[in-house]
Amino acid sequence: MTRINKLLILFGLSAASLSAAATQPTAIDCERDSLGWNFYCEEPELLGEEFPDTETSATSDLSPEEVELAAVQKELKRLRSIAVVNPTRTNVERYMRFKREQLDRASLFADQTRRVIWTNPDLDYTLQRPTGNLAKNAWIDERKLATTSALKQVPDKYGVFFFFRSDCPFCHKFAPILRDFVDRNELDILAVSLDGGGLPYWPEAVPNHGQAQKLGFDRLPVPSLALVNKESGEVTPIGFGLMSQEELSQRIYVLTTMEAGDDF
Repeated sequence: MTRINKLLILFGLSAASLSAAATQPTAIDCERDSLGWNFYCEEPELLGEEFPDTETSATSDLSPEEVELAAVQKELKRLRSIAVVNPTRTNVERYMRFKREQLDRASLFADQTRRVIWTNPDLDYTLQRPTGNLAKNAWIDERKLATTSALKQVPDKYGVFFFFRSDCPFCHKFAPILRDFVDRNELDILAVSLDGGGLPYWPEAVPNHGQAQKLGFDRLPVPSLALVNKESGEVTPIGFGLMSQEELSQRIYVLTTMEAGDDF
């Protein structure tokens, strides 16, 4: 006797009765039949209410335009998939025509965008940061004047710390650049050697006796520069690594005259 037959006998069933039950569906009477506490006997329509259509639910809060855009993206992806997998002339042309329709829509959107910007100066970012050659050159000239004026005020409020190492090739390259920049702008600066060695153009440099640790620059890359407010003692890093004089001017101008976000 097979294991399956033994199980059938154990539950009072025969192969014939099991076969008959399989071919003749029986109706369940929830009141008559003892189905046990673990059996759910809800009507089909109630089950349908408990499990709503997720797709309908997901789109119910969307505007008609959002629904249409999602449909366009889905159709574009579908047509492209068909054209790539089965690149017949018809499939490729159908995809290209549908794509062109959407490009025309995008072009209209771009055209309307620039018209809105032209008539609403509060939306025109180029008034703050010009992109056209004429306006851009004028902006650059104005920025240079503002930077020069701001740098003249720096020695009254700020000092500069310069940290370097004598074995740093970038420090050696940066030394004459910084020397000329400091002398021209008459900045108060303290050069500090982290390894105790010297650096050309900076004979007045002092060895580090805790200055770097106190300011938090002992583990940072070199060369490194920092502004120190003479009144509050607040330290503001200017930058790390090799920098040009123009870059130094711009950074100091921004850090000393602008709030975050003003220049963007």
